[in-house]
Amino acid sequence: MKSRSECYGCDFEPFCVAVYRNPGRSVLIVRQKDGSIRAFANSCLRRGRELCAETLQHRTELKCPYHGFTWSIDGALTWIPCQWDLPQVKAETHKLAEVRCEQWNGFVFINFDQNAPTLRDDMGKMVEHWESVEGWNFHNRFRAASVIRPMAVNWKVCMEAFIEVLHAFESHTHTRPGDSDVQTQYDIWPDEQLFSRMPTPMGIPSPHPKYGRNWLNVRAVPNRLQTRRSANWRQATSKKHCTSSRWRCSSHPTASPSAR
Repeated sequence: MKSRSECYGCDFEPFCVAVYRNPGRSVLIVRQKDGSIRAFANSCLRRGRELCAETLQHRTELKCPYHGFTWSIDGALTWIPCQWDLPQVKAETHKLAEVRCEQWNGFVFINFDQNAPTLRDDMGKMVEHWESVEGWNFHNRFRAASVIRPMAVNWKVCMEAFIEVLHAFESHTHTRPGDSDVQTQYDIWPDEQLFSRMPTPMGIPSPHPKYGRNWLNVRAVPNRLQTRRSANWRQATSKKHCTSSRWRCSSHPTASPSAR
């Protein structure tokens, strides 16, 4: 089973709680008093009611709105009603179920698979590739705005529609003057199943000649990326499908207000 994860940002201070929902799952991502981040199943152990419903909120405790069962932000059971009728419910046995949680580059990742490799092992060479560029450090950034567009499709259908550039010329006509769709290159590492890259040179017009003499001929535009290619990179000719458990994140860095 492939596990999904998410990243949350904004002013994610201690006692902030973010709710991440994936089909059939709901997770609480909680900033602890010491600044660390932990994740828990967003489900009361009594009847399964969600403990928190808002996407982002500030909580000093996690209290079920149905029966009032209450946990601290570190997942420890602190109070239940009618304790005398529920002697089997004890703090040491009824902590909130914890979900694997790791951080990288200002993002928070969760994984539902307890047997999955670590986040860094799963990301492979992407870590080295990303950290080699100083401007890609997201630790000191914050989320200024969020744009969400619900789509009634499987997430794979939506995602895979945008990881190829063939559609750009017709679907995004405004990019023709400065986004060289034809010059995009697809690269993979032969020993990496989970990481590839799709660099597109910017500031170069699309070379389709049918749109008049102002458009460059495809043969007249050198592939500048070719001169920068390392021997370790190969042009992709096929896609490999991975069946391992996955770590996944969204596009929201988790920087604190002081990082601004």
